[in-house]
Amino acid sequence: MRLENLPACSVAEALAKLEKDKATLREVLASVSAEDFAQKVVSVPWGAKGKIEQMALYFREHFTNHRQQFFTYLKLLGLPVDTSTLYGG
Repeated sequence: MRLENLPACSVAEALAKLEKDKATLREVLASVSAEDFAQKVVSVPWGAKGKIEQMALYFREHFTNHRQQFFTYLKLLGLPVDTSTLYGG
């Protein structure tokens, strides 16, 4: 796949999409009891299955990996990023 064929959006659009997804996730998690979070088994469209608690940990690891990839990409482009960019929020 060529880079110019990949979907893209502006920074503002990307931030808006992230905020929308964050709001949706918080809404869903607010309806899950602590017991269900620790014990209920769920599956995702790509086939993984596990307790919500474990799936949350997998999601966090997945997100962290992409964050590190993005940081490395920006660094390789020569942009002024450093550790505070990666972890400073």
